Amino acid sequence: WVNQVGAVAGAYVTGDRTSAITVTSNISFVQGTASNLVDGVDGSDTSSDAVQLPAVTTSGKYFRFDFGTATTFVEARHTSANTDTHGVFKWQGSNVADGASGYVDIGSSFTWGGVAQTHTELNGNSTAYRHYQLIGLSSSLSGNCWIREWEFKTDDTPATMETQLHGWAMNY
Repeated sequence: WVNQVGAVAGAYVTGDRTSAITVTSNISFVQGTASNLVDGVDGSDTSSDAVQLPAVTTSGKYFRFDFGTATTFVEARHTSANTDTHGVFKWQGSNVADGASGYVDIGSSFTWGGVAQTHTELNGNSTAYRHYQLIGLSSSLSGNCWIREWEFKTDDTPATMETQLHGWAMNY
């Protein structure tokens, strides 16, 4: 019997990723620091595990994720403390060394928010970027909402399939 066994294309990168991802933002959080968004702790609304958003205008506000090397992400998800929405946002990618410029739009804009939201706007992304940013376009952040965690799904499509033989054979 011959069975084809292959990995599922892409997987979410989870757990404590603070040594692999540098998170920055131009939002002055009420509590917490940007690195809390990739520390692997979900379900805790404290200044050491999440960030508390202020009530400010969304336009031009961003969360930037520096992955150190160019990586292709096809989906992202976040968790938060409540169902508040935070305005219209868009994903962008850049390969400029410092990540301060050169951003290119990825997918369409969307309303960001909710207790848990999967960001499928990245599904069409086929370019590896070192820097990804979620940038606000309009409306305002909902004050007092805790954002707990961000996770990203890679496009690690297996290059080959592994063939495994199972069973036995008898020769006569």
